[in-house]
Amino acid sequence: EAARRESESRLHAIANLVPDLLWSTDAAGKTDWYNQRWLEYSGQTPAQSLDDGWLEAIHPDDRATSIARFQAAAARGEPLRHEHRIRSAAGDYRWFLVQARPERDETGTIVRWLGAATDIEDLKSAEASLQRSHAELDRRVQERTAELQQLSQARQELLQRLVTVQEDERRRIARELHDSLGQFLSALNLRLSILEQTAGVASPVLEEIEQLRPAVQQIDRELDRLTMELRPPALD
Repeated sequence: EAARRESESRLHAIANLVPDLLWSTDAAGKTDWYNQRWLEYSGQTPAQSLDDGWLEAIHPDDRATSIARFQAAAARGEPLRHEHRIRSAAGDYRWFLVQARPERDETGTIVRWLGAATDIEDLKSAEASLQRSHAELDRRVQERTAELQQLSQARQELLQRLVTVQEDERRRIARELHDSLGQFLSALNLRLSILEQTAGVASPVLEEIEQLRPAVQQIDRELDRLTMELRPPALD
């Protein structure tokens, strides 16, 4: 008995040195021991923390889930791993990772549970900050994508207007070439025909007319070709 008490005393002394909150419960989950770290952090007395007293230190929103998780682990006889918030003596809550495992006797029956709670508040804060950063990054990407889509749409509209202006200008130039120069060439052909009729058979003017007419015809064909290339009728 003295050796057992000495062993327990040594174990409790070591347990009080670790930064985690340690405890033990009976098979039904009633707490029968806490290390000094739990008492210091929670501000509870040993009497207050026994049995189900630890629930008073758990965040109200987490209590039902914590009980359900322990009951499920106890029913399966499997280790428990869970996260919940624990109130400090100052009244603020911090996130802890709770882990507990069952101890069994020679027959395999669970006789008690040993548990530890590790402070993960800084990790939770870092995760929340990372999630906010990801959300902000996603928002900026979406905004930038929307801006690029708007720019792309504006560019397409600008290109469409530019093409429309070009086509209008091509149509105007083709019309002017066909109408104005066409009229000049027709008038020139008519003038050449009049000169040809009035000139004598051996007149030098007739020779000039015969030399000019192929050139005029070539100009007329080139004009038609340019007009077609500028504004093909099939394009309409």
